[in-house]
Amino acid sequence: MEFAMKSVKHFTELEDNRQQSKIKHLLTDIIVMCIIAIACSCKCFIDIESFLKSRIEYLRKDLGMELKNGIPSHDTIKRVMAPCDPKNFQTVF
Repeated sequence: MEFAMKSVKHFTELEDNRQQSKIKHLLTDIIVMCIIAIACSCKCFIDIESFLKSRIEYLRKDLGMELKNGIPSHDTIKRVMAPCDPKNFQTVF
């Protein structure tokens, strides 16, 4: 878990363009959850959401994610990930 938590800090360098008053999920949580889901063969945002919902206890207990608003919907994941600058993401990753 220590490695995972240290790794998350790198993603705080990514710009979050969302309206602060509407944010329910941390950008770093969404990114880490997407990486995990994609590494486990999820192919689309609907797959990612379904996968994450089935692993919510693992994410909370083993990775220490708070997830006070649960798992983001596939639409939320898509809206958050779509504007990410690939070059910036690659540098941080």
